[in-house]
Amino acid sequence: MPRSRSYVLRAMCLGILLVSSRAWGENIEVKSVLLKLTERVETPARDTGMLTELKVTEGQRVEADQLLAQIDDEEPRLLKLKTELELRIAEKKAQDDSAVKSAAEEVEVADGDFKRAQKSREKLASSVPASEFEHLKLKAIQAKLQLEKARHDLDVAKLTRDARAADIGIVEHNLARRRVVAPFAGQVVEIFHRRGDWVETGEKVVRVVRLDRLRAEGFMDIQYVRPELVGRPVTVRVEGVGGQSRTLTGKLTFISPEADPVNRQTRVWAEVDNKDQLLLAGLRATMTIHAP
Repeated sequence: MPRSRSYVLRAMCLGILLVSSRAWGENIEVKSVLLKLTERVETPARDTGMLTELKVTEGQRVEADQLLAQIDDEEPRLLKLKTELELRIAEKKAQDDSAVKSAAEEVEVADGDFKRAQKSREKLASSVPASEFEHLKLKAIQAKLQLEKARHDLDVAKLTRDARAADIGIVEHNLARRRVVAPFAGQVVEIFHRRGDWVETGEKVVRVVRLDRLRAEGFMDIQYVRPELVGRPVTVRVEGVGGQSRTLTGKLTFISPEADPVNRQTRVWAEVDNKDQLLLAGLRATMTIHAP
Protein backbone atom coordinates (compact mmCIF):
# COMPACT_ATOMS: atom_id res chain seq x y z
CA MET A 1 0.00 0.00 0.00
CA PRO A 2 1.45 3.45 -0.87
CA ARG A 3 2.63 5.42 2.12
CA SER A 4 0.39 8.38 1.35
CA ARG A 5 -2.68 6.13 1.27
CA SER A 6 -1.81 4.56 4.65
CA TYR A 7 -1.66 8.02 6.19
CA VAL A 8 -5.09 8.85 4.81
CA LEU A 9 -6.59 5.61 6.17
CA ARG A 10 -5.00 6.27 9.54
CA ALA A 11 -6.52 9.72 9.68
CA MET A 12 -9.94 8.33 8.76
CA CYS A 13 -9.72 5.73 11.56
CA LEU A 14 -8.60 8.02 14.35
CA GLY A 15 -10.59 11.10 13.35
CA ILE A 16 -9.59 14.39 11.77
CA LEU A 17 -9.60 17.70 13.58
CA LEU A 18 -11.53 20.18 11.49
CA VAL A 19 -10.49 23.66 12.52
CA SER A 20 -12.04 26.86 11.25
CA SER A 21 -9.57 29.36 9.84
CA ARG A 22 -9.47 31.60 12.86
CA ALA A 23 -6.47 33.29 14.44
CA TRP A 24 -5.23 31.81 17.67
CA GLY A 25 -7.00 33.48 20.55
CA GLU A 26 -10.37 31.90 19.83
CA ASN A 27 -11.60 28.40 20.70
CA ILE A 28 -10.67 25.61 18.31
CA GLU A 29 -13.55 23.30 17.45
CA VAL A 30 -12.72 19.65 16.91
CA LYS A 31 -15.40 17.96 14.83
CA SER A 32 -14.34 14.32 15.09
CA VAL A 33 -12.51 12.72 18.00
CA LEU A 34 -12.10 9.11 19.10
CA LEU A 35 -12.21 8.20 22.79
CA LYS A 36 -9.52 5.75 23.92
CA LEU A 37 -8.39 4.15 27.15
CA THR A 38 -5.52 5.87 28.98
CA GLU A 39 -4.41 2.83 30.99
CA ARG A 40 -4.79 -0.93 30.66
CA VAL A 41 -2.74 -3.36 32.71
CA GLU A 42 -2.45 -7.12 32.70
CA THR A 43 -1.67 -7.54 36.39
CA PRO A 44 1.02 -10.20 36.80
CA ALA A 45 1.78 -12.77 39.47
CA ARG A 46 4.76 -11.44 41.42
CA ASP A 47 5.59 -14.87 42.83
CA THR A 48 5.24 -18.53 41.89
CA GLY A 49 2.52 -20.71 43.39
CA MET A 50 -1.06 -21.91 43.23
CA LEU A 51 -3.97 -19.47 43.06
CA THR A 52 -5.95 -20.17 46.22
CA GLU A 53 -8.52 -17.39 45.69
CA LEU A 54 -9.94 -15.41 42.80
CA LYS A 55 -11.78 -12.39 44.17
CA VAL A 56 -13.22 -10.82 40.99
CA THR A 57 -15.24 -11.61 37.88
CA GLU A 58 -15.23 -10.13 34.39
CA GLY A 59 -16.99 -6.79 34.29
CA GLN A 60 -16.51 -6.08 37.98
CA ARG A 61 -15.49 -2.56 39.02
CA VAL A 62 -12.50 -2.46 41.37
CA GLU A 63 -10.71 0.12 43.48
CA ALA A 64 -6.98 0.83 43.53
CA ASP A 65 -5.06 -1.80 45.57
CA GLN A 66 -8.13 -4.05 45.80
CA LEU A 67 -7.27 -7.76 46.06
CA LEU A 68 -7.91 -9.51 42.75
CA ALA A 69 -6.36 -12.93 43.41
CA GLN A 70 -4.37 -14.67 46.13
CA ILE A 71 -1.37 -16.95 45.63
CA ASP A 72 -0.74 -19.60 48.29
CA ASP A 73 1.01 -17.83 51.18
CA GLU A 74 1.06 -20.45 53.95
CA GLU A 75 4.84 -20.71 54.09
CA PRO A 76 5.56 -16.95 54.37
CA ARG A 77 2.77 -16.62 56.97
CA LEU A 78 4.43 -19.30 59.14
CA LEU A 79 7.79 -17.63 58.60
CA LYS A 80 6.30 -14.32 59.71
CA LEU A 81 5.01 -15.94 62.93
CA LYS A 82 8.47 -17.38 63.63
CA THR A 83 10.16 -14.05 62.91
CA GLU A 84 7.72 -12.18 65.18
CA LEU A 85 8.57 -14.54 68.05
CA GLU A 86 12.28 -14.02 67.42
CA LEU A 87 11.69 -10.27 67.44
CA ARG A 88 9.94 -10.47 70.81
CA ILE A 89 12.89 -12.42 72.26
CA ALA A 90 15.34 -9.90 70.80
CA GLU A 91 13.34 -6.99 72.22
CA LYS A 92 13.45 -8.46 75.71
CA LYS A 93 17.22 -8.92 75.48
CA ALA A 94 17.64 -5.37 74.15
CA GLN A 95 15.63 -3.97 77.07
CA ASP A 96 17.51 -5.98 79.73
CA ASP A 97 20.29 -3.73 81.04
CA SER A 98 20.72 -5.60 84.34
CA ALA A 99 24.19 -6.84 83.32
CA VAL A 100 25.29 -3.26 82.67
CA LYS A 101 23.97 -2.08 86.02
CA SER A 102 25.60 -4.99 87.85
CA ALA A 103 28.92 -4.38 86.10
CA ALA A 104 28.72 -0.66 86.93
CA GLU A 105 28.26 -1.50 90.62
CA GLU A 106 31.22 -3.89 90.46
CA VAL A 107 33.33 -1.06 89.00
CA GLU A 108 32.25 1.27 91.80
CA VAL A 109 33.13 -1.24 94.50
CA ALA A 110 36.43 -2.41 92.97
CA ASP A 111 37.52 1.14 92.14
CA GLY A 112 36.67 2.24 95.69
CA ASP A 113 38.70 -0.57 97.24
CA PHE A 114 41.66 0.21 95.01
CA LYS A 115 41.57 3.97 95.73
CA ARG A 116 41.38 3.38 99.49
CA ALA A 117 44.34 1.04 99.32
CA GLN A 118 46.22 3.60 97.20
CA LYS A 119 45.61 6.39 99.75
CA SER A 120 46.62 4.09 102.59
CA ARG A 121 49.92 3.23 100.88
CA GLU A 122 50.58 6.91 100.25
CA LYS A 123 50.46 7.45 104.00
CA LEU A 124 52.24 4.21 104.93
CA ALA A 125 53.68 1.93 102.27
CA SER A 126 53.57 -1.15 104.48
CA SER A 127 49.89 -0.66 105.35
CA VAL A 128 48.80 -2.65 102.27
CA PRO A 129 51.05 -5.44 101.01
CA ALA A 130 52.22 -5.04 97.41
CA SER A 131 50.58 -8.30 96.32
CA GLU A 132 47.21 -7.26 97.77
CA PHE A 133 47.54 -3.80 96.21
CA GLU A 134 48.20 -5.29 92.77
CA HIS A 135 45.28 -7.65 93.25
CA LEU A 136 42.94 -4.74 94.03
CA LYS A 137 44.27 -2.85 91.02
CA LEU A 138 43.65 -5.86 88.78
CA LYS A 139 40.09 -6.25 90.12
CA ALA A 140 39.37 -2.58 89.33
CA ILE A 141 40.65 -3.03 85.77
CA GLN A 142 38.69 -6.26 85.28
CA ALA A 143 35.52 -4.62 86.59
CA LYS A 144 35.86 -1.82 84.02
CA LEU A 145 36.45 -4.32 81.24
CA GLN A 146 33.41 -6.28 82.35
CA LEU A 147 31.33 -3.09 82.21
CA GLU A 148 32.54 -2.42 78.67
CA LYS A 149 31.62 -5.99 77.69
CA ALA A 150 28.15 -5.66 79.26
CA ARG A 151 27.57 -2.44 77.31
CA HIS A 152 28.84 -4.08 74.13
CA ASP A 153 26.53 -7.07 74.63
CA LEU A 154 23.58 -4.73 75.15
CA ASP A 155 24.44 -2.86 71.94
CA VAL A 156 24.62 -6.17 70.07
CA ALA A 157 21.23 -7.15 71.52
CA LYS A 158 19.74 -3.88 70.23
CA LEU A 159 21.26 -4.46 66.78
CA THR A 160 19.88 -7.99 66.79
CA ARG A 161 16.45 -6.60 67.63
CA ASP A 162 16.72 -4.15 64.72
CA ALA A 163 17.76 -7.00 62.41
CA ARG A 164 14.72 -9.05 63.46
CA ALA A 165 12.52 -6.01 62.82
CA ALA A 166 14.02 -5.76 59.32
CA ASP A 167 13.28 -9.46 58.82
CA ILE A 168 9.62 -8.71 59.58
CA GLY A 169 9.64 -6.17 56.74
CA ILE A 170 11.13 -8.74 54.36
CA VAL A 171 8.54 -11.37 55.32
CA GLU A 172 5.69 -8.87 54.90
CA HIS A 173 7.09 -7.96 51.48
CA ASN A 174 7.09 -11.65 50.53
CA LEU A 175 3.48 -11.91 51.72
CA ALA A 176 2.52 -8.89 49.61
CA ARG A 177 4.12 -10.53 46.57
CA ARG A 178 1.57 -13.34 46.90
CA ARG A 179 -1.28 -10.84 46.44
CA VAL A 180 -2.46 -9.76 42.98
CA VAL A 181 -3.96 -6.28 43.42
CA ALA A 182 -5.56 -3.68 41.16
CA PRO A 183 -3.03 -1.03 40.08
CA PHE A 184 -5.77 1.61 39.84
CA ALA A 185 -9.55 2.01 40.04
CA GLY A 186 -11.12 0.47 36.96
CA GLN A 187 -12.91 -2.54 35.55
CA VAL A 188 -11.89 -6.17 35.18
CA VAL A 189 -12.19 -7.10 31.51
CA GLU A 190 -10.37 -10.43 31.31
CA ILE A 191 -9.25 -13.21 33.67
CA PHE A 192 -6.39 -15.43 32.53
CA HIS A 193 -6.17 -17.90 35.46
CA ARG A 194 -8.70 -19.46 37.82
CA ARG A 195 -8.58 -20.75 41.37
CA GLY A 196 -6.36 -23.83 41.60
CA ASP A 197 -4.19 -22.83 38.64
CA TRP A 198 -0.42 -22.79 39.07
CA VAL A 199 1.16 -19.49 38.05
CA GLU A 200 4.75 -18.51 37.49
CA THR A 201 6.32 -15.17 38.34
CA GLY A 202 5.40 -12.63 35.67
CA GLU A 203 2.40 -14.53 34.31
CA LYS A 204 -0.62 -12.31 33.67
CA VAL A 205 -3.59 -13.06 35.92
CA VAL A 206 -6.22 -10.32 35.47
CA ARG A 207 -6.55 -7.50 32.95
CA VAL A 208 -7.84 -4.20 34.32
CA VAL A 209 -8.68 -1.04 32.37
CA ARG A 210 -9.02 2.45 33.77
CA LEU A 211 -12.36 4.12 33.09
CA ASP A 212 -12.30 7.31 35.16
CA ARG A 213 -10.00 8.98 32.61
CA LEU A 214 -10.18 8.70 28.82
CA ARG A 215 -8.09 9.99 25.96
CA ALA A 216 -9.70 12.07 23.22
CA GLU A 217 -7.50 11.60 20.14
CA GLY A 218 -7.48 12.99 16.63
CA PHE A 219 -5.47 15.00 14.05
CA MET A 220 -4.88 18.74 13.67
CA ASP A 221 -3.61 20.83 10.76
CA ILE A 222 -0.06 21.95 11.50
CA GLN A 223 -0.91 25.61 10.84
CA TYR A 224 -2.74 25.65 14.19
CA VAL A 225 0.03 23.93 16.16
CA ARG A 226 1.54 26.13 18.84
CA PRO A 227 3.51 25.10 21.96
CA GLU A 228 1.07 26.96 24.20
CA LEU A 229 -1.74 24.63 23.13
CA VAL A 230 -0.39 21.88 25.41
CA GLY A 231 -2.06 22.21 28.80
CA ARG A 232 -5.04 24.18 27.50
CA PRO A 233 -8.45 23.12 28.89
CA VAL A 234 -10.75 21.17 26.61
CA THR A 235 -14.40 20.18 26.57
CA VAL A 236 -15.43 16.91 24.93
CA ARG A 237 -19.07 16.25 23.99
CA VAL A 238 -20.50 12.82 23.20
CA GLU A 239 -23.97 12.71 21.66
CA GLY A 240 -26.62 10.02 22.06
CA VAL A 241 -25.17 8.10 25.00
CA GLY A 242 -28.06 6.74 27.04
CA GLY A 243 -30.40 8.95 25.06
CA GLN A 244 -28.61 12.17 25.98
CA SER A 245 -25.40 14.06 25.34
CA ARG A 246 -22.59 14.00 27.86
CA THR A 247 -19.75 16.44 28.43
CA LEU A 248 -16.26 15.72 29.72
CA THR A 249 -13.57 18.20 30.74
CA GLY A 250 -9.80 17.89 30.69
CA LYS A 251 -6.73 19.36 29.05
CA LEU A 252 -4.67 18.91 25.92
CA THR A 253 -1.64 16.80 26.87
CA PHE A 254 0.12 15.86 23.65
CA ILE A 255 0.96 17.18 20.20
CA SER A 256 2.98 14.80 18.04
CA PRO A 257 6.29 16.13 16.68
CA GLU A 258 5.56 14.25 13.42
CA ALA A 259 3.29 15.52 10.65
CA ASP A 260 1.78 13.76 7.64
CA PRO A 261 3.57 15.22 4.59
CA VAL A 262 0.47 14.70 2.42
CA ASN A 263 -2.38 16.25 4.42
CA ARG A 264 -0.16 18.38 6.77
CA GLN A 265 -1.84 17.05 9.91
CA THR A 266 -0.39 15.93 13.21
CA ARG A 267 -1.78 13.70 15.95
CA VAL A 268 -2.98 15.31 19.20
CA TRP A 269 -4.82 14.11 22.26
CA ALA A 270 -6.36 15.32 25.47
CA GLU A 271 -7.00 13.48 28.72
CA VAL A 272 -10.50 13.99 30.11
CA ASP A 273 -12.33 13.05 33.30
CA ASN A 274 -14.90 10.26 33.14
CA LYS A 275 -15.59 10.01 36.88
CA ASP A 276 -19.08 8.54 36.51
CA GLN A 277 -17.57 5.95 34.09
CA LEU A 278 -20.59 6.17 31.78
CA LEU A 279 -18.60 6.75 28.60
CA LEU A 280 -16.62 3.97 26.94
CA ALA A 281 -13.53 3.85 24.78
CA GLY A 282 -14.34 3.63 21.07
CA LEU A 283 -17.04 6.30 21.08
CA ARG A 284 -16.72 9.30 18.80
CA ALA A 285 -17.11 12.86 20.06
CA THR A 286 -16.45 16.50 19.37
CA MET A 287 -13.96 18.61 21.30
CA THR A 288 -13.34 22.28 21.98
CA ILE A 289 -9.83 23.50 22.78
CA HIS A 290 -10.32 26.63 24.84
CA ALA A 291 -8.23 29.69 24.03
CA PRO A 292 -6.37 31.65 26.74
